[in-house]
Amino acid sequence: MSRRAVALAAIAIAALRLIDALHLEFDSDEPQHLHVVWAWTRGLLPYRDVFDNHAPLFHLACSPLLGALGERAGILVPMRLALFPAFALTLIAIAWLGRRLFSARVAAWGTLMAALWPEHFLTSLEFRPDGPWSALWLLSLAVLVAGRLTARRAAVAGLLMGVAFALSLKTVLLLATLAAAAALALPAWRARLAPGTARRLASPALAVAAGTAVVPGLLLLWFAARGALSPLIDCVVRHNLLPGAAPGARALLLPATVVGLGFLAAAHAHRDGDPALGARRSLVALSAALYLAALEGLWPVLTPQDFLPFEPLAALFAAAVVLGPGGAGAAPRRARPALAGLLVALELAALIARQPPWRDRSGPEMRLIADVLSLTGPADTVMDLKGEMVYRPRAFYWVLETITRERMRRGLIPDRIPERLIETHTAVVANDSHFLPPRAREFMDTSYVSVGSLRVAGRVLEPAAGAPRRFTVIVPGRYVVRGRSGPAAGRLDGQPCAAPLLLATGPHRYDPAPGEGRVAVWWARAAESGYSPRSMESP
Repeated sequence: MSRRAVALAAIAIAALRLIDALHLEFDSDEPQHLHVVWAWTRGLLPYRDVFDNHAPLFHLACSPLLGALGERAGILVPMRLALFPAFALTLIAIAWLGRRLFSARVAAWGTLMAALWPEHFLTSLEFRPDGPWSALWLLSLAVLVAGRLTARRAAVAGLLMGVAFALSLKTVLLLATLAAAAALALPAWRARLAPGTARRLASPALAVAAGTAVVPGLLLLWFAARGALSPLIDCVVRHNLLPGAAPGARALLLPATVVGLGFLAAAHAHRDGDPALGARRSLVALSAALYLAALEGLWPVLTPQDFLPFEPLAALFAAAVVLGPGGAGAAPRRARPALAGLLVALELAALIARQPPWRDRSGPEMRLIADVLSLTGPADTVMDLKGEMVYRPRAFYWVLETITRERMRRGLIPDRIPERLIETHTAVVANDSHFLPPRAREFMDTSYVSVGSLRVAGRVLEPAAGAPRRFTVIVPGRYVVRGRSGPAAGRLDGQPCAAPLLLATGPHRYDPAPGEGRVAVWWARAAESGYSPRSMESP
């Protein structure tokens, strides 16, 4: 592949990535991460003041940028763009690995395949720590196998692994599978490597361990100095270790894979002409395969971002298989690049089918944030699922992600959402969702009305054959009372409803005018901002 072709491919990929960053639908994790970043900008300490079950480095590193950009509805787009260097770093690491392990041709095609792998392309676009995490892991592998394994090289690789660890605790699984890969590769290659190789690896191994501990250790000391070490461990470690969450029969996949890979490593060790190069190839390939097997066999909740460190390596080794390790495969010379080009074309077609560049799916989250900014001030609390309202404190400490919901279902976390909504006078909450706990969902359904992308405090009062209509207010404040055509004609607590009324917490009574139909009582701030309950809108 010529330099001109590489440059054109890079420009095309960058353009497609920019368009997709603008148009890709926001995953629910993205505003969740951004809410934690916002907490840093407000002087709040995650884990102690704001719940988060992720490692701290990503949010801390992003907080200066969010602070500089300020509160805006479209904030997730520039925050996505800020992660573009992580994707570039991934491709640099794959190109480096390809050159060191195979050839320039394999490196070029493998990097192109890695860049267009549909799942990786789209998932790494999202504002989440997983893109930088996987990029740093791949770079650490490239450093580790790029040359003679000295203690200095190992320490640098370990330092990069430590930064990855501070971005995501899934690095524990990567480190474990890398160690297992070394344990499989070394015996297979020992007979062909220089005498004493195994003994000389002790010093680099210690250097990797020491380098890995630096950044996580500094962060732990920083949180401990602020009295937040215990909350950090509770949220990041204990919370994610869900009791009884077993993978079931698929756990057998990992030991079966280890046995199979052990035989493959032993068989391959007798075929490669360069023992040192073959050992490096085996280490990288085995670590990727074992990581995939560990995910599929052990990980209780699998998500697309879990596979980010595996997919670029799979693309690189796929290119090596198609082109041959040295760029000269068994297929005819003209057929090899054609086959590689066909794979790239299929990837591109799948990517465009997944996310057509002309289709903008980013609107709903932006509208939600815009509505929140319009209806609330910095001191107002809100209640959402995972922090999707971004710029406001949440009434309930726990984020309602998968593990939290399961803990609540088991009774390990009590559902105190109704009490917290009352205690904090929360007037703005998320729209109805099956992700809400049953008790909280029922309470919110009867205490809030939908006004577009969210709900505000209020109640729709259905006709009752002229009888008084009774309801309870949980958020004290000013309320409007209106029917379909304007201010309600009846009386609320004996007062006319032409102007907003100040209602206290507790029960209230509305006496309808003769023949009056449905009436809504809702938060005056929303009405004055042009919001009205959906159920009161004309069909």
